[in-house]
Amino acid sequence: MVLFDLDSSKIFFKEVRDYFEEVVTSYTSGFYRSSIVLLYSTAICDAMKKLKEMKEVFNDEKAINLLSDVENLRLHGKNYTDWEDNLIEKIKIQKIYDFDDIMNLSHLKEKRNLAAHPTLNNEYDLYRPTQEETLFFIKSMYKIFVKPPFFCDDIIRKMDEDVTSRQNYFIGDYFKLKGYLERTYLSYMNEHMINKAIKAYWKFVFRSSINTDCKNYWELNRQVLGIIYEYNDSYTSSYFNNVSNYSYLNQIDTDSDTLIKMTYFISRHPEIYQVLNDENKDKLNTFINEVNNFTYKLIAWFPNTTPDTHLSSIELPHQDWVEQINLNNNVMNYLYTQTETRVSKDVLRKLCIKLYKNVNFYYESEDRFYSCIEPFLNDFSADEFIEIIESINSNHEHYENWYQRSHNDKIYSAAKGKLPASFNLGNYPHFSITES
Repeated sequence: MVLFDLDSSKIFFKEVRDYFEEVVTSYTSGFYRSSIVLLYSTAICDAMKKLKEMKEVFNDEKAINLLSDVENLRLHGKNYTDWEDNLIEKIKIQKIYDFDDIMNLSHLKEKRNLAAHPTLNNEYDLYRPTQEETLFFIKSMYKIFVKPPFFCDDIIRKMDEDVTSRQNYFIGDYFKLKGYLERTYLSYMNEHMINKAIKAYWKFVFRSSINTDCKNYWELNRQVLGIIYEYNDSYTSSYFNNVSNYSYLNQIDTDSDTLIKMTYFISRHPEIYQVLNDENKDKLNTFINEVNNFTYKLIAWFPNTTPDTHLSSIELPHQDWVEQINLNNNVMNYLYTQTETRVSKDVLRKLCIKLYKNVNFYYESEDRFYSCIEPFLNDFSADEFIEIIESINSNHEHYENWYQRSHNDKIYSAAKGKLPASFNLGNYPHFSITES
């Protein structure tokens, strides 16, 4: 049954689903008093079922103790409603429900008491809830009913334990992880819970020095943080635009590993750069401008520029230091993935040719072929192929490379269908290929 955007098929427990449909039937028939009374009973039933599952399936200590206390009152309490009051109070004190959820449940209880008991006005008429407030409570309780039992208590801890235990299942498949998180957790989270998740995973990723496990699962946690960050733009913008959160967000490690992580993350989400304080910005900029970290400078387009403008203006370090330009394959692979969203393929190809032309050692020639040339063999233009062939012919670090002939064969095989009829391979004596 669907009421506006409330699909009862999404409610976790079948019995609660059936009760909820009764509530909706009463509402659509105009029986608002009945809807409120049954909705409250359904909410109590749902809470008990969630706690029971937390006890039996997850062996949750908090749920075990709470159920024990409530059951004792339910069976032996002097007042038959004592256990209901106790249940709601303990859920509130132990923060088993989100703050908004428990407040709405408490208010529903007040309305239920007015609707269920002979509360009379001056004319001796029974209390009658309005259509608007009845619908409000139906919607607010629905948000509780659709949440799985493990959303009770510390959902961030449970999500972390769940995801890390499945790490091998998610390795190498970002979209599998994204689908699982959205389906199992994020689709049930309100803004407050999303903010809690961002705060927790920010610490896991950028303050990993405080916990060894965080370092062990850093790549997984980084992906989780990115997925949470991108899930709901309005929630994310609200959190990161709130100045009161800046102090926490700037409590980050500043070792080289963390600065590398931050460079990657901000390259995906450049707006985060503005959240950093001046001290952290200086540390990050100093790090990416060190010659040894040239490869990370390639993806550091966040200080007031676009990726294409940044990559087009990249200057290689002075020739005396060229041996220190060690291209990190992870960075290059990341750049290739960004051609689908942020980076122009034309710009990246030109940068790769520039990097390939400027080699100073044989091993660089070998590495640069695989990182800068081979991925674009199907994309280079005729002029770009000629530029590559000229660079090989004029640089002995290329043409004296032991494996260069096999590289040349691949280059020429991809180029010959694009090269103009006037092209004469004989003009490039050091560009040797296997005779066909």
